[in-house]
Amino acid sequence: MKGISQWSNSIRRFEIKDRSMEPQFREGDFVIASSLSYILKLPKVGDVVVARHPSKREMVVITRIAERTCDGRYVLVGDNASFSTESREFGPVAQNDIIGEVLLHVKS
Repeated sequence: MKGISQWSNSIRRFEIKDRSMEPQFREGDFVIASSLSYILKLPKVGDVVVARHPSKREMVVITRIAERTCDGRYVLVGDNASFSTESREFGPVAQNDIIGEVLLHVKS
């Protein structure tokens, strides 16, 4: 059963709780994100990801990768900048702060 536990920790559901990714993702929608996406490949510009806020570790954000810096960190931006918590606020994040790539979007 250990393998099942590891698998279920690799794919997780998150509820959208803000307007940072409108109009594509709206408050109350759900996304499924997988940490397995980045085992064989690096995150790339344009990927929509779920990430940990680097200084508020309990906070999770859904955002888009805008850039990969020369030191291997990722600049994250929301589609709705007026309502987004993103790299403009906290700077680029390390790859280990990226929880996973959004694979599925369920509208509320």
